[in-house]
Amino acid sequence: MKWIARMREERSWTQGHLAKRAEVSERTIQRMEAGDPKAASPETLRSIAEAFEIDLPLNSPEGRVWLALVEHADANREVTSTWAELREWLGPDAADIDPHEAAIHLYKDGYLRGQPLFEGGPDGAFNLTLRM
Repeated sequence: MKWIARMREERSWTQGHLAKRAEVSERTIQRMEAGDPKAASPETLRSIAEAFEIDLPLNSPEGRVWLALVEHADANREVTSTWAELREWLGPDAADIDPHEAAIHLYKDGYLRGQPLFEGGPDGAFNLTLRM
C-alpha cells in the first residue's frame, strides 16, 4: 500500500512512529507498505487513517476512490487520468461505485482540489489534486 509509505514519508515519520500513533506493530506497518493483503484488516486501516487524521471511512465508496487516487498520484499529489481508468483501479468488486459521484463528495468534504467534473462524458478525463 504505497499510500501509507507516501503519507508517512511526507510527514517525515518513521515506521515506528506511525506504528505508535496507530497502535499497531511496526511489523504490521512494514507488511502493509510491502503490499501484504493479510496485514490490511479493516481495524488496522481505520487505526492508520486515524493516525493520519483522515476522517473518512476507507471502505466507503469515497474512501475506496480516495485510496485509488492516492495510489496513483504523482509527487505533487496530482492525478490525471480518465474515469474509466479509475473504475479499473477500483477493480471488479467495486462495480457499484460511481467514481465521479464519490469524487464530488470528496471534493465537497475537502479531500480533493480541482473540480471533479465530467470532461468528454463519463469516460472523459480528469485532473485532481489530493489533500493528504
